[in-house]
Amino acid sequence: MPITPQQYEEMRARIERTRGSSPAPPSAPAARTPRRLRQQTGPLMNKLEAEFFGRIRFLYPNFPPVRPHAKTFRLCNGVRYTPDFTASCWPRAGDSSTETAWEVKGPKSWDDAIVKIKMAAHEFPEICWRFAWKEGGIWQEQIILP
Repeated sequence: MPITPQQYEEMRARIERTRGSSPAPPSAPAARTPRRLRQQTGPLMNKLEAEFFGRIRFLYPNFPPVRPHAKTFRLCNGVRYTPDFTASCWPRAGDSSTETAWEVKGPKSWDDAIVKIKMAAHEFPEICWRFAWKEGGIWQEQIILP
């Protein structure tokens, strides 16, 4: 059974009396601070990713849900990779993949991002990995082979 604040103060006063010291001033019960989960407050996608997301939804209206930054893959010791978009898909003729992942890059792409998507394609061959970029206002896509 929990102790009420009044019972707490009575016990505290009794302890102080037995010690022979003057009673301490009554303390107020500590206020509970609400716990907050750590969450990102910024936008989930940049402008280029949002544009490509709209393109995917337009081209594949019956495609299963496309989720931005939803999965993180562990490639090796301490190296993780999160593709821009992932979606479950159904196997098509000659295609054994069960999932599709897209990486969208602008005109300046860093070497580590390209290495990570190639490494992910090698580590997870059951996923169809696609690299997308915009060149001259036209979207280009490339399938990354394992």
